[in-house]
Amino acid sequence: MKPLFSLILFLSVSISAYAEWFNVNHPDTANIEVIGNSGDTLFTFQKDHSVYMTTNFGNNWTTFQSSILYSWRSIISREGILVVQLFRETPAFLISKDCGASFNDTLAIREQHSYGIDLFWKFNSRFILVNATYDWDHICQMTKDGLNYVRFKNPSADGWIGRFIVFHHYNVIYNFNDTLFRTDDTCLFDIALVNPGITELGLCEENSKGKLFMLVHDSVFTSIDSGWTWQRLTLSNTGLKYLNIDNQDNIYLRTTDKIFCSYDDGLNWSDITENLPATTCKYPELRFSDKKIFERADDGNIYYRDIILGVEDNIDDNILKLYPNPVNSYLKIKFNVDKIYPAIIKIYSVFGESIIETDYKDNFDVSCLSPGIYFLRIGNVCKKFIVIR
Repeated sequence: MKPLFSLILFLSVSISAYAEWFNVNHPDTANIEVIGNSGDTLFTFQKDHSVYMTTNFGNNWTTFQSSILYSWRSIISREGILVVQLFRETPAFLISKDCGASFNDTLAIREQHSYGIDLFWKFNSRFILVNATYDWDHICQMTKDGLNYVRFKNPSADGWIGRFIVFHHYNVIYNFNDTLFRTDDTCLFDIALVNPGITELGLCEENSKGKLFMLVHDSVFTSIDSGWTWQRLTLSNTGLKYLNIDNQDNIYLRTTDKIFCSYDDGLNWSDITENLPATTCKYPELRFSDKKIFERADDGNIYYRDIILGVEDNIDDNILKLYPNPVNSYLKIKFNVDKIYPAIIKIYSVFGESIIETDYKDNFDVSCLSPGIYFLRIGNVCKKFIVIR
C-alpha cells in the first residue's frame, strides 16, 4: 500500500506543477477595492461597500450589500478578516470575520477619537500596522486580526524610527541611530543586534517553521534564529519588488513582469507566470489557501492556480534507501528485492519532468544534475533526494 500511495502522491505533485492560471470571472472587476480569501472561499470588498463571494473558484458568485455606509480604507488579513477604517484621520474600525457578511461594533484603538492616523496599512501578510498621533502622544499599534493590538514602544521622541520588521509573536527589529535592535514578545524590552549580517531592513515574511525571509532591494536574507543573525541568498533575479510565502512554505518573488517561486527555501527558482496576463506588480500581494494561489493581474481580473504540494516520502528505508542524502557525487541505492524489481531508474525534477531514464545501477552519478530537489523512481516506488554542490 505504501508504494501505491507514494506513486499517487508523486503524480499529484507532477500535475500541480504544470498548473495554469484560471480567471475567476469576477462580475465587477472595475470596482474592486480589495480581495481576500478564507480558505478556498474567495471574496472581494467593493468600492460601494458591497461584497462578492465565490466558493467554487468563480463558477458561481453571490453578492450582498454590507451594512457599511462609508469608509476610508479596507484591509484583509492573511486569515481572511476584513478590517475597514471608517474615517481618514480617526483610528475607528469595523471588523468582519465572515467575508463581509456582518460587522462588529465600531472599534477604536484609543478612546480619543481625535487621534490622527498617520498610517493604516498591511505591514506584511500577517501584520497590520496603525500609526496614530495626538498632540504630544504617538502610538504604533500592531495587530493580526484587527481586534487585538500590541503597542510598539517607540524609542524616538519625534515618533520616527525608520524601517522596522515584525514577526513571530509581535517581535520587532528596528533601526535607531544606525543600530539594529530586537524586541521581545511584549515589545517592552530590546537588545542591540551584534554582527547581524544586515545593515538595512525590508519586507519580512515568516514560514511555518519560524524561518524568516527578508527582501531588501534586490537581495533576500534569511534568519533561522529569530532575527539575531542573517545570511544572504544567492540570487540571479533582479528588479525584485515583493516577497510572499504560501501555506506550504513555498517562497514567491515578484518583479515588474514575473512571478518566481522556490520550493526549496530559495535554493532554486522557477518562473510561474506562464499564461498569466501582464502583471507589473500593480497588485503585488499574492493570497493563498492550502492548495491555491490567488493573484490580481493588471487587467483587474483575479486569477488562481494550484500550489505545488510538499512531498512526503512514505517509503520506508527498508524498501528503498538513498544515501548520502543530500548528495554531491554518487548516490547509493539500496532496495528490498522482495518489494522492488530493479529494472529501470527514472529521475524526475520537482516539477514532474522526466530528466533521466537508465538501467538500474546501485551507484548513480548525480554530477550531471544541478543543485536542487529530485525524485528517484524504481517501479512504483518513488523517493526524494537533494543534490548539493
